[in-house]
Amino acid sequence: MEHLVKEENPDLIICTHGFPSYLLSQLKAKGKCNVPIINVYTDFFINNLWGKEEIDFHFLPSEEVKRGLRAQSEIPLQNMLVTGIPVHEEITKTRTVKHHGNQNILIAGGSSGLGNIMDFYNDLKEARHFHYFVLCGKNQKLYEEIKGWELQHVTPIPYISSRTEMNELYEQVDAIVTKPGGITVSEALRKNLPIFVHSALPGQEEVNLRYLTERNLVQELKTDQSLENQLQEVLQDADKMNTLYNAIAAYHKEIEAQTPEELLAVVNWILGEKQTIGLHA
Repeated sequence: MEHLVKEENPDLIICTHGFPSYLLSQLKAKGKCNVPIINVYTDFFINNLWGKEEIDFHFLPSEEVKRGLRAQSEIPLQNMLVTGIPVHEEITKTRTVKHHGNQNILIAGGSSGLGNIMDFYNDLKEARHFHYFVLCGKNQKLYEEIKGWELQHVTPIPYISSRTEMNELYEQVDAIVTKPGGITVSEALRKNLPIFVHSALPGQEEVNLRYLTERNLVQELKTDQSLENQLQEVLQDADKMNTLYNAIAAYHKEIEAQTPEELLAVVNWILGEKQTIGLHA
């Protein structure tokens, strides 16, 4: 890492994973790195691997995480900003597409495809109340399997690399069934979509799920119950939907930087601080 920093000679380093953040914080503690560093957290918690005090600025997923980091460290409050988990600006905040007829459900499982879609195999084959778009990612076997069902209400979708296309897909659906990964959930929250969680991997996803369910930001599905019935119980219940939308609104209200321009202003401020230090050195 020390060699890489010297070779690249960056003006700023942004860490979206704990391991490089840890290494860079060690270099800073030893006086071997004077480049400003931003931690951008991509889960709804901070594990112990991340560098903290030596890092110059922190883009945090929530106000709760900000309070926790403040309590555990000597980091100045002015070096923390609640940004949510940043998503690409092509994932627009407002939904503009209006559609009629059956509601559309997006089933997603990450870029590798949805591993346990087969748990809902019979449900999808017998479902009648929703149209399902299944995002298969790079899982060609899953794509061919679902395509072979030849069902009008189930549409398999191969890997999407374009964020614009992904945004268009979000605009076509009324809810998403997914894993509690930080980026996908943040995109869905940005689109104000009801989120249903089908499973969580041990570790980060489990912690994310606990945070999200405690705040009513997602609904956890049970694999021993009908997928469609569980979706209907929420999507056709006005009180449950109001609770969900109020929780999403409260989450967005915590975010202190809502636009790319606001984030850029922080970056420029950090770079300006570095230049000022350089002038006085």
